[in-house]
Order: sequence, then structure tokens, then C-alpha cells
Amino acid sequence: MRFLSALLSLPFLIVLVIFVVHNGSIAELNFWPFDLKISMPLSLLALIFFVLGAFLGTLFSIPYLWRGRRERRCLKKEISKLNKEKEKQTVPAPSLLMGGSSQAALPPYKEKKSGLRWPWKGKKT
Repeated sequence: MRFLSALLSLPFLIVLVIFVVHNGSIAELNFWPFDLKISMPLSLLALIFFVLGAFLGTLFSIPYLWRGRRERRCLKKEISKLNKEKEKQTVPAPSLLMGGSSQAALPPYKEKKSGLRWPWKGKKT
């Protein structure tokens, strides 16, 4: 999973590096309600917002990661509990087959009465 994440983030990193190399000009950032202006290289500004976005994305994904880990931990406990219960249960295996046939180990078949009338028999079965 980490390899896939690194593989998917690699194109974004390449685009960011190309952007930084080709945009060395000065950009002015205006914070409107405060009448504050900051001048800095455009590449540095892009890098700051990239890091800020990565940080916020990680921050907002933490609750989902914790929930997934908690669910996985609970499911592992449930699986181990069910495996222990399964080990405690013993299923009697047929010791020997009578008459050399696998049918000998089965209980005798009893025909069930369905209550249907067959036209050629004239009676209930």
C-alpha cells in the first residue's frame, strides 16, 4: 500500500519540481481583510501551499485511519475467539464403515409423506 501511495504521489512531486524550476519570479500575496501583502518567490509560495495541503489531508484522514485500525483489531479478536471455539468443538468422525460402503455410515433413509395424490396411484403418499 505504501508503494502504491508513493507511486501515485510521484507524478505530483515531478510536476511541483518542474513548476518550481520554471517559476522563479516574485509573487505578491494579498490578505484582503487585513491589508497585508507578502512578496516571495512563486516557487516558495507553491511549496508552502503544497506542504499545507498535504498536512491538512493527513490531519483529516487520521480519524478514518484510527477507525479502520480499531475495526481491524476487533475483527482479529473475534476471529481468534471463533477459532478457539472451533478448536474446542469436537466432531466425531466415523470410526469404521460397515460393509465396505460409504452408504453404511449414513442413517437409514425415511420416506416423507407429502400428502399429494398421484393420479395413477389413487391414494396419498
